[in-house]
Amino acid sequence: MLSAQHQFSALPLAAAIIALLPDLLISTSAFAQNTPQLEEVIVTAQKRKESLQDAPISISAFSQEALNQQGISSIDDLQGKVPSLNMTPFPIQNTSLRLFIRGVGASDIQVTQDPAVGVYIDQVYIGRSTGLALELADLAQIEVLRGPQGTLFGRNSIGGAINMTTIKPETEELSFKQELGFGNRNLLRSKTSANIPLTNTLALRAVYLYKGVDGFVDNKGPGEDFLDAEDKGGKLDFLWQASEVLSLRYAFDSSDSKFVSPTFQAIKSGPLSELLEIPVSSDRLGSLTTKDRMRSAQTTMEGHALTISYDWESTTFKSITAYRDFEYKEFANLESGSSSPLLVLNSNIGIDSVGKPGTLKQNQLSQELQVFGDLTDSFDYVAGLYYFHEEANENSAQGSEVFFPQPLQINEFDIDNKAYAAFAQSNWTPDILQGRFTLTTGIRYTVDERIAERDYTLDPDASGVSFSAKPDNDFDHTDFTVVGSFAVTEHINTYLKWATGYKSGGYNIRASNEASYLQGFNEEEIATWELGLKSELWDRRLRLNAAAYFSDYQDIQLNFSDASTPADVRDTIVINAGEAEISGLELDLTALLSQGLTATFSYAYQDPKFTKIVDPDDASVTEQDFVFSNAPENQYNIGLNYSYPLRNGAVNASLNYNWVDERFDTQKSDEAASGASVIDSYGLLSAFLEIADIDTQVGQMTISLWGRNLTDEEYYTSAPVVLQTIGAYEKIVTWGEPLTYGIDLVYNFRR
Repeated sequence: MLSAQHQFSALPLAAAIIALLPDLLISTSAFAQNTPQLEEVIVTAQKRKESLQDAPISISAFSQEALNQQGISSIDDLQGKVPSLNMTPFPIQNTSLRLFIRGVGASDIQVTQDPAVGVYIDQVYIGRSTGLALELADLAQIEVLRGPQGTLFGRNSIGGAINMTTIKPETEELSFKQELGFGNRNLLRSKTSANIPLTNTLALRAVYLYKGVDGFVDNKGPGEDFLDAEDKGGKLDFLWQASEVLSLRYAFDSSDSKFVSPTFQAIKSGPLSELLEIPVSSDRLGSLTTKDRMRSAQTTMEGHALTISYDWESTTFKSITAYRDFEYKEFANLESGSSSPLLVLNSNIGIDSVGKPGTLKQNQLSQELQVFGDLTDSFDYVAGLYYFHEEANENSAQGSEVFFPQPLQINEFDIDNKAYAAFAQSNWTPDILQGRFTLTTGIRYTVDERIAERDYTLDPDASGVSFSAKPDNDFDHTDFTVVGSFAVTEHINTYLKWATGYKSGGYNIRASNEASYLQGFNEEEIATWELGLKSELWDRRLRLNAAAYFSDYQDIQLNFSDASTPADVRDTIVINAGEAEISGLELDLTALLSQGLTATFSYAYQDPKFTKIVDPDDASVTEQDFVFSNAPENQYNIGLNYSYPLRNGAVNASLNYNWVDERFDTQKSDEAASGASVIDSYGLLSAFLEIADIDTQVGQMTISLWGRNLTDEEYYTSAPVVLQTIGAYEKIVTWGEPLTYGIDLVYNFRR
């Protein structure tokens, strides 16, 4: 339940804007017919290019210009800017993200448990959330698709999908661009990109990115400071336009990221806080202390993608072949700045005992074949086949001491996952109703094969629970999409949609015994009804899109503590324990207020609730004992963007404010009610100002000033329950970024 100070709702603001619409629609002499209109937004949410207003789906799209002005260079920058999208960094892996859309997500990032929100780069599915927070070198557009994407983006995208597109090489223009950025906390960012036409039909685009920044929490102990980061990455992208109908695009990308994970800060003391020497403060501390040397974690990634496209009359054939791999080396400290030898919870124990940090290696191969086109003027379609093969190896050696040393946990996993799918979707516009009605139908059949070999050793093993196991299981599912859309006028469209989604089952790598591990968990399913409006009013100066939805969520995979080992925070269990209903409302508004001045407003309301909980180990557990994590009741974003042309260049400015209601970092209602796992509501203000495209004799220059969290708001990004059962503290958090500001210089040459 919301506390009194957090009972703010954006509904009155949304109602006021809607109430003003009749006045906005009145034509006046101040807005002549030659007044500029909103630019059309093109998306690829349905595997082909189409107008945002024609796509019968709840979607937010960010162009390259919008990404630049709002400081969006990675997925985690979307937090608070997209209705119904929420995310938290995994507490000990700040480059790994837990993504939620409309309350549907995964709280853990196990290699045997798929994410609920699919992430795609140039239509290539990214199987793991490790590294998702890293900056991408060459973004052209980001689309966030809300609701289950069971047919076209069916790789377990049960909550929604994030579809990212990179800049494509061009054969007609030679260009070079150098970006340099400087900011507080010793921020240095450099991005070099070049588009090189090699022949009339062959082009190369090359990009190199470097970014280094100091963390905002100093480490007074040995080793590095918390949240220090250094990223390096590059991309080579070739396009061969072999003929008017045949094109081949091959892209190779590589990145190397070193970062120091955060440590939790206690903000509410417990009975044993003083004994365990844990610093406690309700304010964000600028420093904490580690007893052992703090080290960097590291993520290295590589990817290859080959896209072949062939046009034949009214049909296009496309093949997308991709291979990706990454290696993640972990180091984490969870001691909250304690200097006491009675509390030890970090990865140094594993390194000292086994001689290496925890490591996760993953590689994936995917192949997608698509065919799409028009059979008649009133019938178009997309169909295809999909294959995905993932292999992963994870090893770790984790120990802890909470008054008394816990046994060293040594784990090694070998994962082998395969997926096969066939899909088809069509749009039919019959002659009835003057061609205003379109029926969309889609189907996808998926088979998942999963093998999860595990060697688990306790040292010492007094209870004899060490084991080796190699379970396997297969899952299959058929998903559907049915949409009826109706064009009320040329610029007002409505739609009613029903769609299903599925996420495969698997095995819990944090199970504390063989029986629990072999049991695994089954798939979960969702079915969503959605009523939507897409409209452009006021002579296309006002764009108003809205969607109301209701989801029936079944067999939910829930993570919670293992009751058989309550003293060991490393152990969890996963069961298909829940059924739930989720309802909500989403609103996106863009208004061209005057020449060069645009206002944006987005809003989301969510009401998720469990309707049934079945715990095989405890019959007294009911739906009242669980809540949805990362599902704030209200969130909104307000923006103003202004552009003024100069004789030599242009002035662009933007102001953006996003507000997120309180949300829970837990699935248990008692932890939410006590406030122990509540992420408080917060609002962040950012600004951007640039003088762009200043002509020089040798190219164009752009100078930008930017600032984020201008009010230096202190806010949490996570509030997990760790060690509360022994009274170490009542609440711990990881903090979000404080005030950040900087200047960017861009040189651009084209010929």
